[in-house]
Amino acid sequence: MRGTLVLVLGLLVGCGDAAADARVRSEIYRIRDATLAGDGKLVEFSDIQHTGRGVESSWSANTDLDWPAYKADVTKRLAPKYRVTTSTDSELGLSWMGDGDAYGIVIRLVSTEKPRSLRVKFTAAAS
Repeated sequence: MRGTLVLVLGLLVGCGDAAADARVRSEIYRIRDATLAGDGKLVEFSDIQHTGRGVESSWSANTDLDWPAYKADVTKRLAPKYRVTTSTDSELGLSWMGDGDAYGIVIRLVSTEKPRSLRVKFTAAAS
């Protein structure tokens, strides 16, 4: 069965501010690229969505890296800005508080067969 990786990233920001939107969009693209570790391939991308609490974005990716190697690579790519908050056999969570906002990333391993499927979610909210 074909695997899918899911990454979830959370970021909270004030709604309606063009400068904040540009800053968040830039951070989303930076994180998206960092989560395409090794030979990662983007499968699906949902651009920035405003929610009642802030903004979010999500995407799906595939990788041939095993889960421990993937987690190590992504953690290294996002350090030292983001710190690991959760690390299990199927989920990696990272967060960062800065610029008056709280940012979160959740990456879920959807399938362990190659290529592994991942689902990523990014969220941001004003702190």
